[in-house]
Amino acid sequence: MIKTFTWSQIEELYFTAMHRDFPPKEIKPISLLHRLYKNGNCIGYGYYDNSTEEILQAYAIFEKPKKGNIWLLDYLAVNQNARGKGFGSAFLREMKETLNDAVAIMGEIERIEDAENEIQRQIRTRRKQFYLRNGWIETGVSTIADGKVHYEIICLPISQAVYGKEAVQAMKNIYETLFEPGMYQIFAQMHASSKKSGEFLVNFE
Repeated sequence: MIKTFTWSQIEELYFTAMHRDFPPKEIKPISLLHRLYKNGNCIGYGYYDNSTEEILQAYAIFEKPKKGNIWLLDYLAVNQNARGKGFGSAFLREMKETLNDAVAIMGEIERIEDAENEIQRQIRTRRKQFYLRNGWIETGVSTIADGKVHYEIICLPISQAVYGKEAVQAMKNIYETLFEPGMYQIFAQMHASSKKSGEFLVNFE
């Protein structure tokens, strides 16, 4: 079952599980998350096994933009002692039914091609395969955010699939809510049939 977190629960997760589950460079300042939460732009959910409703098995933190109803899945993790038991997939399935206010959910995953070594490449590959198995789609968009982390952007359709130009606009709305101008970049993938296929930086000016 899924329960909505209070701020105190998010704060506790921040200083415990999140620092174990995510690289330091990907963890946003607690002051930013608190501001987003107070403004209604941040929401957290916990997943509890029906047989052990008091034991948190997985958690997710979402950011809601000021404009539009396409959200960002900022953090998703299964507790260390619950991994490999299907809780992550079950959480995503139930979450899709819970997020009725969102048209779609965008996600950031570290780009496989930027992995520093073979172990990191395999970890990133497995992570992407997990999301694709659970209904997420590629968008053809990538970004640089969270202190110059290069992400591939994926999408979980709720009522519609979002990719291409719509995905670019969705990430712009999200990042404008989270960051100051100049703290992020958004790239679109040109069609493979184009003579200039590859990524190009989207200019919003």
